[in-house]
Amino acid sequence: MTGPTAYISSFVQDCSFEEFLTFLLIYASHADLDFSESERFAIIERVGEATFNKVDRHYTALGEYQRLEVILRFKERFYPDQVEKNRVLQLIKGQFYQDGELSKLESNLLEFLTRLL
Repeated sequence: MTGPTAYISSFVQDCSFEEFLTFLLIYASHADLDFSESERFAIIERVGEATFNKVDRHYTALGEYQRLEVILRFKERFYPDQVEKNRVLQLIKGQFYQDGELSKLESNLLEFLTRLL
């Protein structure tokens, strides 16, 4: 197995919950096409700069479809039931509000992820 699928599998297999959370929050922060400094700082404050930088490199290496695939692959491991799914969605929603408002694009993504996850 080579290419993006192997890369995704390797990343998912080795990922801690903190790294998953970082990936998820970076993904959410890009929803309105403006990854603000306040959003970036909130992630770094939560997980540390080293974790942020490591995960951001993985995030940047993937395309949009592959990023969503990564999030879905973590389902069984990190949010297998409704309680954990709600926790993940609340974390995403909190990240959306880091820049002071919930944009239309963020609102649409939250609705999409609520159905998908």
